Amino acid sequence: LSRVGGRPQGCDSAFRSAVMAGSTTAAAPASGAMSACLRGFIDELPEACRRELAQLHDRFKYSQDQLEAFMCNHGNKFTQELLPAFEKHLDEEQKTLMASAATPMNSGSGASKAAKAAKRKSLAVPSALGAALGLSVAPAPPAP
Repeated sequence: LSRVGGRPQGCDSAFRSAVMAGSTTAAAPASGAMSACLRGFIDELPEACRRELAQLHDRFKYSQDQLEAFMCNHGNKFTQELLPAFEKHLDEEQKTLMASAATPMNSGSGASKAAKAAKRKSLAVPSALGAALGLSVAPAPPAP
């Protein structure tokens, strides 16, 4: 793998080639396993960072894109001092994902659905737009 602009080249194209050929097993890591591209990216970091990042990967299953985005936001260089901040970032991201997964998309009682429908009906629509949509436009209330 060659590196251009700090990112290993060939990782994405190897995966794309395998997908186009109808097989993702050769290029894609097992679920939860660290990809070869991420491993190569981490292997260029200092030893202490490599061990910690491997442990964080076991806990959070982060991707190379997540690590690179964090590095872009923190000076494009990963150091031992950034490990606690990266761990905190991953923890917050995981909590956000868990909270959004716990909230059902179509939750709510019939009363709340009726309230939302009433709110939609009460929204003011400009008369020209209402006429174009075929809505009957009620006259504006008198000014006080």
